[in-house]
Amino acid sequence: MADHVRRQLRDAVAAAVTGLATSGARVYTESARIMQDQHLPGLKIYTGDEAGEDETIHSPSVRARTVELVVECVAKAESGMDDTLDQMALEVEQALASGVTVDGQPVALPYDGLESRSTGEPEQFTGSLALRFNVSLRNLADAPDVLI
Repeated sequence: MADHVRRQLRDAVAAAVTGLATSGARVYTESARIMQDQHLPGLKIYTGDEAGEDETIHSPSVRARTVELVVECVAKAESGMDDTLDQMALEVEQALASGVTVDGQPVALPYDGLESRSTGEPEQFTGSLALRFNVSLRNLADAPDVLI
């Protein structure tokens, strides 16, 4: 059995953004990752809320999902942090502009805005831009690991 389509989506996006000029290989597919100095500047890729609906006219049912995908650009709070975050966002948007391939299927990544954040203690203060994409996926209800 393959991984759930959400994980496959995160992995495909991670592959597409690994090696960008600013973040390099500092790409993590977990929302709870604590970003230490060695992880910065870096990217966190995770899925957020999901809306779904079963299309019961088929047997088995087809499940249509709209998954919130987040690519969070994180940088240490220091001089030029906003410029670094904007450069990271530029690189991510360019890398994802044509979508990704998940389970052999092309998947578009429609941009849905961003959220600016700041977190941490004074000695490890970071800023981030969380880019949101609303991604449409479809699978059989009994096969959440296979896109159709």
